[in-house]
Amino acid sequence: MLIYLDTETTGLNDNDRLCQVAYKTKQETVCEYFKPPLPISIDAMAVNHITNKMVANKPPFIGSPTYQKLKKLFDSPENIVVAHGADYDINMLKREGLNPTRHICTRKLIHAVGDRYEMEKHNLQFLRYYFDIEFENEIIAHDALGDIIVLEQVFINIYEHFYKTKDKTKNQMIIEFEKISNLPVLLTKIPFGKYEGKSFTYIADNDIGYLQWLNRQSDLSEEIQHALDQHL
Repeated sequence: MLIYLDTETTGLNDNDRLCQVAYKTKQETVCEYFKPPLPISIDAMAVNHITNKMVANKPPFIGSPTYQKLKKLFDSPENIVVAHGADYDINMLKREGLNPTRHICTRKLIHAVGDRYEMEKHNLQFLRYYFDIEFENEIIAHDALGDIIVLEQVFINIYEHFYKTKDKTKNQMIIEFEKISNLPVLLTKIPFGKYEGKSFTYIADNDIGYLQWLNRQSDLSEEIQHALDQHL
């Protein structure tokens, strides 16, 4: 079973914690605020619009009924978390003592095909309008509930537009999605150097020697190395 999930947090540092979580399964949709063990930063408030006053009287996440439900869901090997930028959400859940064993990252799925469709951005709201997804009611961005509603439709569109094939069943594609999601992001364009902004495919076709030289460097990021491995 797929579990569409999003978290909102106190900030982006290593010690920050969850203050809102939403998830959606076939059976239910849950969204709840929680009082984190440290204050929400102003930078985080500016994005998610969750203030310390809003969560002052909320329960802690750990030990809550929602926590127990998620723990039970994550304990089942049949359940798969779907999130946009899943590594972030899963790391946040791990800080709270939860450990999803299977996940799919829609951001990594779209990175894997984005260059073929000249896709400029890969964030959730960009994809919402790229796929022309419409909703009857207003959807608030960077709210956990709003984001999972968009996320579900984005996932469906990614599958239908880019991955659906007669050669593989949907279950087989889910397994493929998990493989992609457990690898570093596959960059489509190089972010530095004389070919900054050019696609790795373009460089491979026109100057393979540059990629071979770059591959010999010792200080490459995981994502750059992954892109080189795919094109050499």
